[in-house]
Amino acid sequence: METEARECIGNRIRGQAHPIEAAIALRYPAEFAHIDKALEETNDLESCAVYPKGKRFPTTGRLKGSVCDLADLIHLVDVPMTAFHKCAEDLEARISGAIIANAILFQERIAAVYPDDIPSIHRVYGRHANNRQRNALETWRKILEINYWPIFDAAIQIIDALTVHPSSEVLENTRQSRRTQPRTRLVLRK
Repeated sequence: METEARECIGNRIRGQAHPIEAAIALRYPAEFAHIDKALEETNDLESCAVYPKGKRFPTTGRLKGSVCDLADLIHLVDVPMTAFHKCAEDLEARISGAIIANAILFQERIAAVYPDDIPSIHRVYGRHANNRQRNALETWRKILEINYWPIFDAAIQIIDALTVHPSSEVLENTRQSRRTQPRTRLVLRK
């Protein structure tokens, strides 16, 4: 049953632009082999969705239910996984960017209050900065000693996970965009 479903993956249905990315394997109850019973009356349909690379839903066993339950599963797998992953990646990138921008904004304000301890964003990420990633991590860890964990802990994790070149680019681009953004006034006191 699952083997036949897997053989469908990658094929194209006539008139459709995208290849099949998921197939539903459906097992009828044994009584259907001999009795002409209406599908609407049963709650014994067993099904699972299979995906490329051996993935399936549910991960083990089968879903058991009615034709309506099967329709729900079909609706679930109708959205191409590639579209879902792309959407998730875009959302993750936007959230990460917002966290980094927020950290840089707060660093600028905190540096004004603690000029002897916290360098300005221009010193840390400026055009002539050697290693923006290392600079950001060192500065943000100093800020954590003051406080501001909700802002800087997440930012540190994001920048720490990036390789040096992309993180430097992210930090410089964010710093540059701060120049063109309207300035807001945030007052921090020692």
